[in-house]
Amino acid sequence: NTGTIMASYDTTATTSLNASYSYSMLRFQGSPTTQGLSLFNTTSQTGTVGGTARLSDLDTMNVRYSHVETDFMRGATSSFFKMDSATIGWSRLLSPNLSAQVGGGGVLISTGRTTYLANAALMMNFTNSNATLSYVRSVVPSFIGVGEPLISDRLSLSATQMVARQWQLAESASYVHTSRAGGNNNAQTFDALIAGGDIRYWMTSIWATSLSYNYTKFTRESGSINTDFDRHVIMLSVIASWG
Repeated sequence: NTGTIMASYDTTATTSLNASYSYSMLRFQGSPTTQGLSLFNTTSQTGTVGGTARLSDLDTMNVRYSHVETDFMRGATSSFFKMDSATIGWSRLLSPNLSAQVGGGGVLISTGRTTYLANAALMMNFTNSNATLSYVRSVVPSFIGVGEPLISDRLSLSATQMVARQWQLAESASYVHTSRAGGNNNAQTFDALIAGGDIRYWMTSIWATSLSYNYTKFTRESGSINTDFDRHVIMLSVIASWG
């Protein structure tokens, strides 16, 4: 369960301030543990503040500071860590149908570790279709083992097309590699390959139905132990949107 509050204030015609707060819970009640893996219940809070400035008709710059606190709980055992990060980003309109974004910064973790953050994206936008190629390096929590932070590298490709007046098709694929630093007997890596598609029929300008399929291949390597599993998800949805 996740809840988010966001606010933005235009200070001038070309600059704005923004802030957000989110609270999320992840619970594994009733989930079995296998091969010695232990799953943690997790509560996380994230606060961000930042600003955006339009430098020209083509260029926009933004800065952001974020504070994250995460609690891990498993029975009577609990652990806690927090992260503070600062990033700066730049986006540019390359053509009427093509834009790009790059950004980066640093993060300080309560364990004393520091690392860098990075992101880049190339976006194509046409009248009836759009596509995005993106890369993100971030720090994410681990829900297996001892609740330590992981370094994540994610490469994603997504596209959406209006194939007819009322029919919309979307596809996405991504590869995620995460790792946790440790000794020779404690290093872990996680890899995930995710791909899926969605076909949506707009009954009206507000209501739509959607049929989607998603495939995930997950692999974990810890020392000499390797585990993996596949997941197939088919979902039928009814969607309402307005604005």
